Amino acid sequence: MPLVSRWALRLAPVWGLVLLLLAWESAVAVAQIPRFLLPAPSRVVAKLAANPGYLAAQVGQTAIEAVVGLAIAIVVASILAVIITRSALLERVVYPYLVLIQVTPIVAVAPLLIIWLGSGTEPKIAIAALIAFFPIVVNVTAGLKSADGAALELMRSLAASERHTFGLVRIPYAMPFAFASLRIAAPVAVVGAIVGEMVGSDKGLGFVIIRAKGILDTELLFLGIFGSAVLGIGLFLAFVLLERYAMRSRRPTGTRPA
Repeated sequence: MPLVSRWALRLAPVWGLVLLLLAWESAVAVAQIPRFLLPAPSRVVAKLAANPGYLAAQVGQTAIEAVVGLAIAIVVASILAVIITRSALLERVVYPYLVLIQVTPIVAVAPLLIIWLGSGTEPKIAIAALIAFFPIVVNVTAGLKSADGAALELMRSLAASERHTFGLVRIPYAMPFAFASLRIAAPVAVVGAIVGEMVGSDKGLGFVIIRAKGILDTELLFLGIFGSAVLGIGLFLAFVLLERYAMRSRRPTGTRPA
C-alpha cells in the first residue's frame, strides 16, 4: 500500500472529526440555535481557553480516582482469577455473586458507598474498582483456563510445581485475554469515577457536569463531556500500547511477526 494511502487511513478519524465540527459550527450559525441548547464548537474552545487550568485540574482529579480504582481491580481480580482457576468448587460458589455485582446498576450502589466511605476520593476509587472488576476477573479466568492441554500435561509429567505451571504455561496464554479485559475496564473505570463524583463531590469531571447542568452552562457541560472522553480514550490507548510492547517482548529474538 502506498505511503500516502496508509497515512490517509490513519488520519481518517481526524478528518471525520474536523468535518463533524465544521458541520456543527455551521448548523448552529445557520439555524441560530440558542447557546443554552447547543453552543458552537468555537464557543466551547473559547470557554476552555479562558480557564484551561480549571478543566485540567478536574481531569487530573478524575484520572487519579480512575487509575487507582483500576489498579485495585487488577490486583484483586487477578488473585481471584488464579484462585478460581485452581478450584472448581470456588468458581461455582463465587461466580453467581460476580454476575450479581455486574448486573447491579452502579448508580444504585454509589450513594451507599458515599454513606459508608464519606465524600472524599475513597468512594470514587471504590466505585471505579467495582465497575472495572468484573471484566478483568472473567477474562483473566478464561485466559488461565485456555492453556494448552498438552503443555499442561507436559508440566505435570515433569513434576513441575503449580507456580511454574502458572508462570510458564497459564499466564502466557492468559495475557491476550488480560489485555482485552483491560481495554474494556480502563474506560469504564473512568465512568465509575465520574458517577461517584456526580453523586457526591465538589471536584472532578462528574462535579463539572452536574454543576454545568444546574446553571445551564452547556459550554462547560461540553467541556466536561470532552474531558471525560479524552481521559477514557487516553487510558484505552495506554493499554493498547502496553499490549503491543508486551506481545513484542514475548517474541523470540530474531523473529518477525507474520
